[in-house]
Amino acid sequence: MAIGAVGGRLLSLAPWLAPAVGLMGVGACVAWELAAATLAADLDAICYAETRSGFVLDREMGRLSAWVLAHLRTPEGAAAFRALRDEPLEERAADLATRAHAASLRACPLVASYDTLAAESRYRADVQQACSRFTFPGMTDLPPSERVQRLAEWLDARASCPRSRALAVAIREEPRIDDAQQWMRNASREAGSFSCDIAATLGAPPPPLACAPRAQ
Repeated sequence: MAIGAVGGRLLSLAPWLAPAVGLMGVGACVAWELAAATLAADLDAICYAETRSGFVLDREMGRLSAWVLAHLRTPEGAAAFRALRDEPLEERAADLATRAHAASLRACPLVASYDTLAAESRYRADVQQACSRFTFPGMTDLPPSERVQRLAEWLDARASCPRSRALAVAIREEPRIDDAQQWMRNASREAGSFSCDIAATLGAPPPPLACAPRAQ
């Protein structure tokens, strides 16, 4: 068939093709919007997982993760949650907040839960390091009052979260050995540790006094 004839044939079909093409475009837009809405629903399920499942992130993370994966409806949602779960704990709150904002969600309570969990993790790490006798070599060579001061200075300089630095303030306000020991033992229990070596080190006997040189 000649090219001109083909062109004429297409022109004759144009009134019929235009609505069909238009419907195809509308269908594609609707499909895209439905996919976006479904991904948003998955992110909503992630954000409200604690409330809807009854599981708490900091005590039942594994069960909460299983519940979330069972309630996601899209591969994109499952991939987003797995990526979130595999990230360092410190990065999860910011990542989830970014995803929730992109999906136009008004709120995402799980972001605050991840923030709290990260803060608890930092506190545990601070306390465990402060409780280790290896963190303070030569501590028993110091007078007891200087041991407390050294512990408070370490917490001020090296602690990674406000809660740990507040512990330094408390120790400075009650600088007695017994008080400092109790603060560290309490902090160790809160951090899930069974012992705190530095508490015993603070109360160790002071170093013996050096002998004065004999007169010639």
